[in-house]
Amino acid sequence: MDSQHKSNWKCPECLNKQPKMGNIHTPVRSAVVSGENKICTDTSEVSYVTTRKKPSKSPPHITSKCKDNDFDLTESKLRDIIQQELASTIQKLVSSQLNTINNQISGFCESINFINAQYEEMKSKLEEKSNMVDQLRKENDQLKTSIKDFASRLNNVEVHMRESNIEINGIPENRSENLANTVVQLSQIINCPMTTDEILHANRVALTGMRKNHALSLLSYVALGIVMPS
Repeated sequence: MDSQHKSNWKCPECLNKQPKMGNIHTPVRSAVVSGENKICTDTSEVSYVTTRKKPSKSPPHITSKCKDNDFDLTESKLRDIIQQELASTIQKLVSSQLNTINNQISGFCESINFINAQYEEMKSKLEEKSNMVDQLRKENDQLKTSIKDFASRLNNVEVHMRESNIEINGIPENRSENLANTVVQLSQIINCPMTTDEILHANRVALTGMRKNHALSLLSYVALGIVMPS
């Protein structure tokens, strides 16, 4: 750029302030087309102004079709993505719930097994106690039978012993007396002699009722029955 051009050159802001007029004599660069944007540039070496062409609008019907195709494609992809996400989410939820249910079922099974073991143990103990009760009942019945037998025998023995008893009334009481010797002396008096070996036991019996003022009775247990003379 020479000095003349430099002196005539003005910045774009100054040019915008000037009134608009025809730009026939305005040098422009040769146009360079790139895609839809076309840049026109003058080949003159003194031109420094660049103008841009507005992109040509495509026919409305073509643009709408392209937009519809893009929209359909996007909606289809979005639908697939949503379906995949829903399926994945549902699968995760179902898996989580199934795991929880499996854990609960495992806990229930353990509890049931424990209760079953306790029940079997209690059942075994109950059967053992029942057997013990039956055994004790049998032993109790046997003991009752034995006691009745022993009671009957004891009654027979007492009856037999009473048959050999001798009761003597009216004998004065002496603190230093020997009851066995007294019975022997009395047997000699009545001509029915007996020895102390034949006397098993001799003792006095307390009197009751009207006989309280009399001397204590003498009860002697002898080994053999004494036959009184007629």
